[in-house]
Amino acid sequence: LRIPASELAKFMTEWVREYKPKALKYFEGNEEYIARILDLGRTGNKPRKDLVYAKQIFDFISYFFDDYFVITDQIPEQISDADATEILKRYLESYDQSDDQSQWFDKIRTIAEDMGYAAKPKDYKKHPEEYKGHVGHVSTVIRLAVAGRSQSPDIWEIQQILGEEKTRQRVEMVSLLKSGYGCLPSLSPRSYAPAESLRETSISTGHQKTQSAYRTVSLSGSGIVQPASRLYRAVEST
Repeated sequence: LRIPASELAKFMTEWVREYKPKALKYFEGNEEYIARILDLGRTGNKPRKDLVYAKQIFDFISYFFDDYFVITDQIPEQISDADATEILKRYLESYDQSDDQSQWFDKIRTIAEDMGYAAKPKDYKKHPEEYKGHVGHVSTVIRLAVAGRSQSPDIWEIQQILGEEKTRQRVEMVSLLKSGYGCLPSLSPRSYAPAESLRETSISTGHQKTQSAYRTVSLSGSGIVQPASRLYRAVEST
């Protein structure tokens, strides 16, 4: 049976209270917001049927919560670091929370075409020598900045739930990190996580050197110092 999102939100709140108490601040008193998140991908012609237990559901929606937001995937190989930074810059310049889904994607398509990427994947497949990549590769850069994953529910819908301030904050932060040393998220095997996630993963990594206002991490043998005041912290993947 399909459980209504409102009921599922109540269930998840109680599960989080017992098993993920640090995340309770995102759930308790925010059941309507959580219900909107849980409804993602549950409607339409091919509703999700693979989320069957609470931890799985929490992990799937965790990118909505700053303390659990992690960039886990790499940018497409067709996108250079310089282009990824420029894509995010242009995306921020054109972003309007009030755009409908069609208007929103038209802007991404324009960014892609202006930067030498095919407006349609089939055009790139047919004539790969004429393009850097296609619009899907460009949109993946944006998806990674907003959701931290190359695969997710519809990114326009995610942004509508996150809101303009949070959407811009994430894109701006990823753009800032990339412009600083051009390795996010293409550098493997590193990913970028918020402070809460770092505390959860640091037991198995032990490679971070944290200072009061800055953190230093070793990238290819070089020490890189970057501000530590907001969402992200570099961690070693295991």
